[in-house]
Amino acid sequence: MERLSRRSRSGLLLRVDTKHVSVGAARSEGSGRPLLCFPDRLEYKFVRRGATVDMVMYYADMCDVEVDEGTGVVSFHVVTPLEMFAPGYDPDDRSHRLAVQLATRAGMARLRGEVVPRVRGLATTWDARHRVKRARER
Repeated sequence: MERLSRRSRSGLLLRVDTKHVSVGAARSEGSGRPLLCFPDRLEYKFVRRGATVDMVMYYADMCDVEVDEGTGVVSFHVVTPLEMFAPGYDPDDRSHRLAVQLATRAGMARLRGEVVPRVRGLATTWDARHRVKRARER
């Protein structure tokens, strides 16, 4: 994982506060941490058992992006292994997802309008991603 403190902040599209973040069944402790949205990625911190993981999630690595405005949750699947979350996150299990619950409806509205179209333009679907993965394994 890349350290957030070493990454450039240029191109920041949006900064919104989170209520909760999760990876598969693992849930981050605390709330109010920022979700940083860039033209090609999301960045946020995942804290569990006193350890902090800097999450850098590129839109091109995401598939099946879902937005639930009622709960304020944006969720997605990543087909590549996540080193810091093995074995709790299985990239071959479609039900394993990463989720970010935003702290406010205003934050969700801004994310939906300013970032989600960009994410969906770069992300793919589960079926398309696995066709590529299976072809590489042959």
